[in-house]
Amino acid sequence: MQIAFYKVVQTASEVTGKEMTSKDITTAFRQSYHLGGSIYDGRLVLKSFVTVDIRSPASTANGTPDLSPSRSRSNSRGRVAALSLSGILSEPSPDRDSESNLPSASKRITAKISVDGKLHEITGEGNGPLSSFLDALETDLGLTLSVREYTEHAVGSGSDVKAATYVELIPADVDPKDKTQGGFWGVGVDADITASGLKAVVSAANGYLGESPLPFDSA
Repeated sequence: MQIAFYKVVQTASEVTGKEMTSKDITTAFRQSYHLGGSIYDGRLVLKSFVTVDIRSPASTANGTPDLSPSRSRSNSRGRVAALSLSGILSEPSPDRDSESNLPSASKRITAKISVDGKLHEITGEGNGPLSSFLDALETDLGLTLSVREYTEHAVGSGSDVKAATYVELIPADVDPKDKTQGGFWGVGVDADITASGLKAVVSAANGYLGESPLPFDSA
């Protein structure tokens, strides 16, 4: 993540021909990873999601009806600690349960996502929320991506604490073990840890897409 963002800063500095200020760096971070409000939105924007445990008949749904900062639900208290913006890129990740240890297709996600300004509902299944969401992106939007790196950190303190998630996605033709083959980093910040992870996936998917046409018909 650090190396990827350093390249962003270096490129911006070369374009402007001047040294980047802390304000310039913060703006570049928000623009690159689509953080800080609708002004920085990418082509893909996660609007809401619901996850369902499909391992038992009595499964219940979990999710968030609205991902605006004022309505996000927090389930992360006690797991995250205060962290400054500068520390986000270097702090170690807390322990995280591996989705690969769960039974196949134990979760189903239904998400509403804006694609180039048009709202779409996508559905996928997997071992957990992230793998289910990646399945939905592939099945309904034609984006075949997988996770190579994943870390969680914290922002703020007390009642304002939020989870910050950093994820590197790679396309299907990239060997996950070959670090010389570049991936696409994304960042998500939310009071809800699951929402933070999904936002990070969307952020990385936006980096992968760039200005390229979407694989599916968005009409």
